[in-house]
Amino acid sequence: MGFLYVKPSKQMIIRYRYLILVGFVLFITACNMNGSSYELKEINPENPSIELSLAAKGNSMDSIRFDKSELRVREHTTIRLTLINESNDSSMKHNFVLVEEGSGPEVASEGVSAGMAYDFVPKSNKVLIKTSLLGPGEVCSITFTAPQKGNYDYICSFPGHAEKMAGRFIVE
Repeated sequence: MGFLYVKPSKQMIIRYRYLILVGFVLFITACNMNGSSYELKEINPENPSIELSLAAKGNSMDSIRFDKSELRVREHTTIRLTLINESNDSSMKHNFVLVEEGSGPEVASEGVSAGMAYDFVPKSNKVLIKTSLLGPGEVCSITFTAPQKGNYDYICSFPGHAEKMAGRFIVE
């Protein structure tokens, strides 16, 4: 018995392309939901832009960390941040949460109450930007405008991770 091949019609191809586009938009939207004061409509195309990547590493609680302990950007820069979960242990889920300086432990603690449905990120004015929670091998990019000059922190808010997975976000 062989396989039957049916050549797709133009209408079928258009439907497939539409479904792929809708899926892509939903993925980007889920990755970019944040509830912060930063919205994509506020990004000014005239501003300088920068691409940053941040890798979540480690397969045990002893070895988890971000590959960078500090990120520096200029005020009003459009940032495209790509988070890469390099873990391969299925229990190692990670996110990126940009918070007011010194508020990381509080946000992480409140995130436990927010639960998995909210990616362990509380609704708080101390949270500026967040990605969705990524499983091992997953990658997510978000685009946002750098906040005003100052020092901020970033954490992974998955329960128990913030102490080891934290860094400084400096806006010059």
